[in-house]
Amino acid sequence: MRNQLAGYAADMTPTQTRPSTESSARPDLSEAAAVRAANSEKGATATAQRVPVNMYETDDALVIVAPLPGVMPDDVEILIAPGHVRIEARLRAGAGKDYLLEEWTYGPYTRIVDIPTGWGATGQATLANGQLALRLLKGDPGEGAVVAVRPGE
Repeated sequence: MRNQLAGYAADMTPTQTRPSTESSARPDLSEAAAVRAANSEKGATATAQRVPVNMYETDDALVIVAPLPGVMPDDVEILIAPGHVRIEARLRAGAGKDYLLEEWTYGPYTRIVDIPTGWGATGQATLANGQLALRLLKGDPGEGAVVAVRPGE
């Protein structure tokens, strides 16, 4: 069955593509480099998973939503800087099982998301049911504001 699943996944093609919201011209602020540095400081060796996001605009906020399964609010760090937001979540201990198929793990997670100009003066974040919701308010951010993540309701 393992070979059948692997072949099936390799034959799948995306049915819908969207333009990337990330800039490729960022100097060594790459997600991989940032996570490797953070993990080496903590003694972790796992490679961070790239977190998918949805982003939309309301009348008073720019909202970014990201799945972070198995993560607690204290595990998440959000940094708002002019033009982008960096979301990172620390590594959590795995279940310690001998999986037959293991396609994801509980962190670490990372993502750098480019945001439109004029957003990010302040931010509010909640984490509930494995979903991070980040609200960025209008106005330009300072040089690296950190947002505390609260447990959601």
